[in-house]
Amino acid sequence: MTGQLKLGVLAAATKAIALCLGWEFVSRSSAWINHTFVDLWGWLDFMKKSANGLVPYVDFSKEYPVGAGVLYWVLGRLNPGGDPTHFLQLHAVVMSIWDVANAMLLFSILRELKVSRPYFFTWLFLLLPTAVILSPVRFEAVVLTFVLQGYRMHLRQRFHLATFWWSIGALIKVFPLLFIAIQELEIFQATPGKWRRIPKHGLCAGLIALGVFGVVNGPFLVAGFLRNGNADAWLHTFLFHVNRPLYWDTILGVMHLWRGAFEWERYASAWSSALMLVFLFWPVRLRIEARSVLMMCAALVFNRVYSTQFHLWFYPMLVVLLATAGNGVSFRRLFCALVLIDVVNVLVYPFAFSECLQEIHTFGNEAALVSGGAWTVFFSALILLRALILIGVMVLMIKEKSPIERLR
Repeated sequence: MTGQLKLGVLAAATKAIALCLGWEFVSRSSAWINHTFVDLWGWLDFMKKSANGLVPYVDFSKEYPVGAGVLYWVLGRLNPGGDPTHFLQLHAVVMSIWDVANAMLLFSILRELKVSRPYFFTWLFLLLPTAVILSPVRFEAVVLTFVLQGYRMHLRQRFHLATFWWSIGALIKVFPLLFIAIQELEIFQATPGKWRRIPKHGLCAGLIALGVFGVVNGPFLVAGFLRNGNADAWLHTFLFHVNRPLYWDTILGVMHLWRGAFEWERYASAWSSALMLVFLFWPVRLRIEARSVLMMCAALVFNRVYSTQFHLWFYPMLVVLLATAGNGVSFRRLFCALVLIDVVNVLVYPFAFSECLQEIHTFGNEAALVSGGAWTVFFSALILLRALILIGVMVLMIKEKSPIERLR
């Protein structure tokens, strides 16, 4: 049995044990159960409507992109009775298998990079608490397959193929588009005479991304206009995120809990976008791995929306950086930051979030002042700590003397 096959078998066994232990632990609190599984219940209605002959993104809307809808349409076919318990079990098993596949994919990438401890870093990726607790009940694992496959193509300098894989990932959640932007900027900056001619490589990458987007989304757009005379059901996905309400497990949300409403918080997403744009161009010498982590962290620190599973978006690249950073001070700092932020991340949600909500009953303005207790204080402190650690990770990415930018 090869090393990679042994890894897959052991990883599958580990995920099975983790699922059993996780269920036993989470089931001790009804609040933990409700919040751990909350993202799945909305898909039950989606699958019921689809089973009744309605076409998603044509006859009804969903807040996730078309690629996610396709995924859950398939899962609905595997659960024809629409039983919630069976769906939960099916989802946990499918995503756990997907996690194992991603771990094996990451392992093969680490072997290509010739790192000294590929098994250790693969297990680190697989066993981080956020992945263990939330990956079975979210669908980030599916997106990460395309992120990792695109990254492998990038390492092999098959850049258009990397763009293709990242474009498919962006059909499910949009963040893989960041990798395309970073890659094309790197290529553009390295091209002689780049200011004297059209950046053909970037134009080709844009056409690939638009082509993938059009092939998958086009039929729903056409069907919407033919059946309804509009594309409102399809557009809802984007309008939902533009008008998304404030999440209370953010710095701004905690400020609302303790200080009340303030009008300028509605612009926080614009601040985050501007900060991401800054880090797309600066610092100049960063590799794609470090720059992607930096930009994703920048998107979260002061944003209005912050879901625990968002960390799974940048963890693979953070693990790659760790695996290639040697054993020096940078490695130790980055390793401690990763472990600490992940533990804090799951303490925030679902655990402290659930207990805080039990105290204050609703996440309203100044609710913490009215009925908050020890859990509310603990929850608020964890939010601030998580933001500080994120900023610390960003500083590690930016430091000029860090080995991160000089590994290849």
